[in-house]
Amino acid sequence: MTLSILVVDDDLEVLDLLKRVFEREHYLVDTATNGEEMDRHLLAGRYDVVLLDVMLPGRDGLQLCKDVREKNPEVAILMISAKGDDVDRIVGLEIGADDYLPKPFNSRELLARIKAVMRRKGSSSEHKEPQDNQTFIAFGDYTIRTGEMIVVRTKNGEPIELTSGEYSLLLALAQRMGRPVDRDTLLNITQGRDAMPYDRSIDVMIGRLRQKLEKKPGKPELIKTVRNQGYVLFSGQAKGA
Repeated sequence: MTLSILVVDDDLEVLDLLKRVFEREHYLVDTATNGEEMDRHLLAGRYDVVLLDVMLPGRDGLQLCKDVREKNPEVAILMISAKGDDVDRIVGLEIGADDYLPKPFNSRELLARIKAVMRRKGSSSEHKEPQDNQTFIAFGDYTIRTGEMIVVRTKNGEPIELTSGEYSLLLALAQRMGRPVDRDTLLNITQGRDAMPYDRSIDVMIGRLRQKLEKKPGKPELIKTVRNQGYVLFSGQAKGA
């Protein structure tokens, strides 16, 4: 598939390197060195992937990630940083990034991460239409429509805005309804990789799902934590801790 990628980094050597890497894969690539240039590109065209460096002049990558996610809920966002700071990685995931890669990184790993994110999204530049083999998974006040890869309120069909990572995580839990699933398994299913030490990416996405789906995120009734076992999705307003 031909992807359209916007790379935002103030290091011109990095921009040139990434542009060549992506063009070898026959991807369409635009580059920007700051938030203002990024905004102009996003107004002028549609992108499948936005690759953001954290350390940028003016608005930093974390702020840009938040801005992009608010205006473009469908786009895949990957963040890169030379800081190797767990706080930045966690905050990036919390505000809507689909993945985070520390510098220096191997170009093959970056390509693999992008392909994994796009597999989770299920589409490059085409919007999903309802499919004949669509299945429905109901839980609480919501229904997952697997053919369209969306989650809606069962009562009125109102869609719930989820990132591709959030959708994949929710679907993984829904397909194992009522059974605890450990973090390592969820990470492998949703991101195609094993957990690193102190990796909290699944916990972060669970927190975001609770904010969007639970009536009281601090006292979840749908997505519960099972001590030493992971997380479990219940089909209704289950009792218990």
